[in-house]
Amino acid sequence: MAQLGALCISNLCATKPFLEANKYGSKDAKLNLAELYRVKDFGRSPDFEKAESWYLLGAQDNPSRAYEGLSKMYLDQENYEKAFIFSEKAAELDNPEAQYNLGVFFEQGAYVKKDKKQAEYWYEKAAKQGHLNAINNLNILRQK
Repeated sequence: MAQLGALCISNLCATKPFLEANKYGSKDAKLNLAELYRVKDFGRSPDFEKAESWYLLGAQDNPSRAYEGLSKMYLDQENYEKAFIFSEKAAELDNPEAQYNLGVFFEQGAYVKKDKKQAEYWYEKAAKQGHLNAINNLNILRQK
């Protein structure tokens, strides 16, 4: 019985209620399902194909969160071009996590040319929304 309980903590058990919620029009259900499929859980590999499908469906309801999720998914796959594109889309919709991620792209020169001013610009936008990592990175960047 304890083993069964442990299994139901996994993402697979959570998919059923989110699928049901999606039938009833929950605006978060699609993106919650996408997140469940994107992450590795209890030894189960991510299902990026299903995650992408749910993110794209969820983009109708919450494009900022969907684009941020797609960006993370592509980062997981080391597809930096697509990760950058979707980070940029989410950042333009004032998503602080995506703004922070763009700062990292520019600071580290991942996929794009290193650009301290662009990194500072994106960190500052995220920091103004209270993103703690952006605040930290911005302070460190300004001390260099």
